[in-house]
Amino acid sequence: MRIEFRTLDKAAYPAPGEIIVQHGLDVAGEHLGLATVVQALGVAALPHGKGDPALVVVPLSAVSPSFDHLLAAEYAQRLIAGETLPPWAAIFAKYAGLVREGLSPTALPVADTLEAFYLAVLNSEGANLKQPSVAEKFLFDWRRLYAAISKAGDDGVDPFKTAFLAGNPQFSREHAFLLHDRSAYLQDVARGERWIARIPGGPASSSALILQDPKSLLFKFWARSDNEAPTGDMYLLLAVNWGRGKWVFSTDPVQRIPLRDLAAALRRAEQQNDPLAAGKDPWDDGAEFNYTLVSSASGRTRLSDEQVLKVLRTWCAGQPRLRTNG
Repeated sequence: MRIEFRTLDKAAYPAPGEIIVQHGLDVAGEHLGLATVVQALGVAALPHGKGDPALVVVPLSAVSPSFDHLLAAEYAQRLIAGETLPPWAAIFAKYAGLVREGLSPTALPVADTLEAFYLAVLNSEGANLKQPSVAEKFLFDWRRLYAAISKAGDDGVDPFKTAFLAGNPQFSREHAFLLHDRSAYLQDVARGERWIARIPGGPASSSALILQDPKSLLFKFWARSDNEAPTGDMYLLLAVNWGRGKWVFSTDPVQRIPLRDLAAALRRAEQQNDPLAAGKDPWDDGAEFNYTLVSSASGRTRLSDEQVLKVLRTWCAGQPRLRTNG
């Protein structure tokens, strides 16, 4: 059975023989991780076309494919092949779901976590999975990673407590990149913008960080613990411009600050800018992430970068601040 990576619109429905790794409309609890859904409810819980399954489709967007997507796809393939998932499948699925939600579920050093190694594997060839050669290489590396996960699971390893990949020589190259990732993050910050902001629902003054095509793999984790932020604690709001109309805005889910109003403001700007194109709304309000993530995940905005930043600045009363050493 093949895995295929594909950009899907909001109305996408699986063709005959296809299974799409996303939440089905008839599955309660959309906040459950995808791998947990498959592990607990089986392949039938995923959207599926008529006939025998022959292809697993993993959506491509500004926030996928996550580790949760790939683990769910792996579980689905094995169930379709008639295998029984191992006892450890549930705990790794729980880990994957929490990380996809934007949480940090472990006290391990971030560069030693399973999520970090997944991101290193995903980005080793640039992560442009629309290119067949890149997708093939990534799937090869994914199988290598899943083999290590399977062995660790069989050995009783808990991914919440044990950095089982950090000392694995098969992943020494990935680990070398991860060990220097914070330096890459600092360079990303230097190329980006730092704002003092008043985020609706948040404190009177907080820090916002706007990154331009970041090279760091773990920028989200570093930003949420960066005491060099203008307010001296962390960046409460993170905006990432991946280029060509792809944006992602997020707040730390632990803070429970919703971004629904930001999504609404971006949609209004889209409508005013190009009413005809706005019918295909590119902005996802992040309902499955408790509205703590807004992205142009289902398309590309036609707003210019300047227009997007103007909407953002108006919404959060953002004031750019030059980077200083103090």
